[in-house]
Amino acid sequence: MTKDAQQAPIAHLPGNASQQLRADVATALDSLTPQVKSRVQAVSASSSDNILLQLDNDQAVFWGSADQSGDKAALLPVLLGQGGATFDISSVSHPAVK
Repeated sequence: MTKDAQQAPIAHLPGNASQQLRADVATALDSLTPQVKSRVQAVSASSSDNILLQLDNDQAVFWGSADQSGDKAALLPVLLGQGGATFDISSVSHPAVK
């Protein structure tokens, strides 16, 4: 097993997940910086608009859809630096930290 395969987060997707849903989850994960990607413990998605990343330190990121994944990935490290447990970046123009 390669190092990348060992570090892959656990994916929780519906058994009948479409190719589009799988592609959207991959887009979100692939857009993350290496530092953030290394913190992802699991990813779940019940639909293409409901992607959720579970990070270490009991932090969660509601990604929403794969739209604007590059912008979301650039914004996330800034938000993580503010502390908090839950980060909603589903709307890049209106992120929320709780």
